[in-house]
Amino acid sequence: MNCTAGDIPSQSGRRVPITGGNSGIVFHAALELARRAAEIVLLARTHEKASYAVQRIQAEVPNAKLEPAILDLAHSRVYVPLPSSMTNAFQATRSISISTTPV
Repeated sequence: MNCTAGDIPSQSGRRVPITGGNSGIVFHAALELARRAAEIVLLARTHEKASYAVQRIQAEVPNAKLEPAILDLAHSRVYVPLPSSMTNAFQATRSISISTTPV
């Protein structure tokens, strides 16, 4: 069975925290979910990387609901409070999460 981005149903009402979404395949996952009306919290190691990815997505999906945020797990001493939308995303009943971070 072959799946394409066109097979993704509407994600309206879902919040999606995405780590590593500023590049690669995860960036494209964020882009496609934004096209399907998901609310994206895009987490990257720096605010600049997250913001740049948000700008790229908004260039293709002007009405996308996106929020850049910092999450640098490579440096255990780096702590940046997550935005309330991120913590609320995990409490939402219709949230999903995409992560490239090994657990």
